[in-house]
This record gives sequence, structure tokens and C-alpha cells, in this order.
Amino acid sequence: MRSFAIAVIAAFTLLGAACGSDDESSTNDPDPTTEQSDGAAVDGADDAGGSAPADLGDFAIAVPAGGVVTSDDVTNGARVVFVSMPVSEFDAVVAFYDDWTADQEPEFQRVDAEEGGVAWVTANSSIQVLAPLEGDEQVLIGLTVADG
Repeated sequence: MRSFAIAVIAAFTLLGAACGSDDESSTNDPDPTTEQSDGAAVDGADDAGGSAPADLGDFAIAVPAGGVVTSDDVTNGARVVFVSMPVSEFDAVVAFYDDWTADQEPEFQRVDAEEGGVAWVTANSSIQVLAPLEGDEQVLIGLTVADG
């Protein structure tokens, strides 16, 4: 099942690269608050202990506070970032991206997977929160933005 989820992320990556827009306004700006490097925990929780966007340089998708960037690569014209979070945060991560995508242009389309994962997709970007398997300690989040 995990290999299927990785295949879905790869498909969205290729789709994003193939369907990238020339419209510069399609890049989302999450109003970054902290700097992030590969493999480090994302800082930036607000005073109430909630999530805040993180800065991955010029990356256009916000990352919930407390996430750990496990991979940050450019493949086929798309930047692909993987973030892990404690499995106990799955519902909070889904709520974070429901809220974050609601205010973005172009509009993200939410897709709920039968296995419990959730994806949000536009013509040039995607967010996938993979459903944890029994025994998993981390939730994997895949973020893809194609060059427009």
C-alpha cells in the first residue's frame, strides 16, 4: 500500500511538471516565518501551540510547525519536498492543509483516498498527506510544485 502511495506522489509530480502554468500568479505565497534546511525540525508554532507556515526558501507551500523535512529535490522541473510528522498529528495536519488551501489561488481541489489519505491538487502543485499504516510512528507529507 505504501508503494501505491509513493506511485501516486510520483504521478502528481509528473502531472505537475507536464501541466505547469506560465502564469506567475499561480505560485502561492504562504507568508513564511522561519528558515528551514533539509532534515531539521520546522519551527514556527504560534503562541497558542498551533501550526504556522515555514520557510523552505522560495517554496510555495506551507509546512505545519513541528514537521521534519526529510527530502527536498528538484525532479523533471518540479520541486518535491517530503515532510514527516508524528502519527498523532495526522488529523491536525489535514486540518492545517484544509485551512491553508482554502485561502490559495488557484483553488486547490481536495481528494480523499479510500485508504484515509488526503490530497489537494492544482494545475501546478499538489499536497499529499499519506494515511499512516498500523504501527507507523510518522505521517508522510508530499509537497510538489512544478515550475510555471
